[in-house]
Amino acid sequence: MNAFAQDVMLVSTLTIALVIGALRYRHFDAGTRIIFFLVVVDMLSESIGFYTAIRYHSNAITYNISAVLDFFLLNMYFNDVIDVFYKRRIGWYIAGVSVVLWILNLIFLQPIDVFGTNFLFVEGFVIIAVSLFGFFRLLLHHDQLRLFRYHHFWFITMILLYWSLTFLNFGFYSLITIKVIKRAWVMISIIWMANVLLYLGIAIVFLLYPKMQKGDE
Repeated sequence: MNAFAQDVMLVSTLTIALVIGALRYRHFDAGTRIIFFLVVVDMLSESIGFYTAIRYHSNAITYNISAVLDFFLLNMYFNDVIDVFYKRRIGWYIAGVSVVLWILNLIFLQPIDVFGTNFLFVEGFVIIAVSLFGFFRLLLHHDQLRLFRYHHFWFITMILLYWSLTFLNFGFYSLITIKVIKRAWVMISIIWMANVLLYLGIAIVFLLYPKMQKGDE
């Protein structure tokens, strides 16, 4: 599948999630609404990135900005759904530190017109760790919860799987593209597949949201 077809499929998947989310939005809880805003941001970044790639032959600036926005929204999501984070506003602190790290990376290591793999590597590590902690708190604090019918269980699962698939890819992006240029398409395809699966999964949860368990019911 060529790059154009991949972009079209990814934007189509995002559109499906966006439309379903918009139709269900008034029924969403606070955490799910943050996931919806995440889809909105990613839809904008993919659309703008597609345009800038054609117009300016680079979309690094678009994706660098969307990376920090995604990280901020994910921290807000975990701050809402993890009880310890909510009580102590830990998600806000992580989000604040992440913005500072993003700025420092732009100033000293990777300027905004270079793909920010350093920040993405840190983002992946933090999100994986927080997702695992989120699972721990769900199991510890919601003993009557039917996890397979709980929407936040599925959101955390999808976020964890996405970042597990892309973590090493982002970390070794420069090495792969410079040293093994002929194999770079493998890494790009994995990231594309992870994105498609993530947004397809989110669309399904949005669609089934009215039937999902909202808590320890």
